[in-house]
Amino acid sequence: MSLVLVFQVIYKSSWILAVALPAFIQNDPYPKGMAVTFLIWIIVLPFVIPWKAIFNE
Repeated sequence: MSLVLVFQVIYKSSWILAVALPAFIQNDPYPKGMAVTFLIWIIVLPFVIPWKAIFNE
């Protein structure tokens, strides 16, 4: 399950960088609610993910 959370951080960050950020810079429409939700997850998930379990320390 931990790897699913890591994957979520990766794809949410990718979406922010590839879709929301360019649209924000060019003042194009984009789903602002989704972007805010993704930003919250990107900030919170690294603190929730059990990194020791992933790297077997």
